[in-house]
Amino acid sequence: MHSFTDVRYLTNVKESRRASDPEEITVPDPRLARSRDQLIAAITAALDRPGDDQPSITELCTAAGVSRPTFYQHFGDVPSLLEAAALERMHALFAAVTPPAAEDDWETAVPRVVRGLLSGLLEHADFYRRALNGGTARSVQESVVAFLAQRLLTFSPLAAASAGAGAEAGDRARVERFAVLLAAGTVWLVVGWLLDGDARRPVSAASADIAELLVTGVAAHHPAAAVATAPAPEK
Repeated sequence: MHSFTDVRYLTNVKESRRASDPEEITVPDPRLARSRDQLIAAITAALDRPGDDQPSITELCTAAGVSRPTFYQHFGDVPSLLEAAALERMHALFAAVTPPAAEDDWETAVPRVVRGLLSGLLEHADFYRRALNGGTARSVQESVVAFLAQRLLTFSPLAAASAGAGAEAGDRARVERFAVLLAAGTVWLVVGWLLDGDARRPVSAASADIAELLVTGVAAHHPAAAVATAPAPEK
């Protein structure tokens, strides 16, 4: 399972860099970066189309305009390419949805963020449905869980509990495990919502329920932080 403290784009092209010795720095080949981008674009376009068929390596190479040896320079198989494409699109989606700022109230900001994420997922429902429910489902879901857990540890009241000056290592580990648990439950609900197809509930209703899960989950684990971010009662 991918570590939630080490979420990154999956790639088989690795660079060796040693800052202390400039002669050891390997300059990335722009052609490799370009061909990798072309392959990701090819499988993204293929999975955006309705259907359940997974494109073959030959079809993807043809669409991307690259050779099979070039494909294998980057990816071992189609599932690993699909995982990379799913993570890249997911990262872009999270980046497009503005997270709660430090001055924002956590409880009121979460519904907006979740609604934005579900709207983005729905826009590319065929892609995400196939990425999160096929042969790559486990690896993709694990990566998404890790990414979401890291966001919770950064933008929710859990951040104070995990990074506080007085926090013990054991306490931080427990908070991090709880963030993974909460992220996994959220992803499970989102995947189920996507797989409901035409019967899925409206974004507004689904996002409200998921936001409530996140808010109450964080509050239950760290009530002091939740109280600190709660809005003051109206006079």
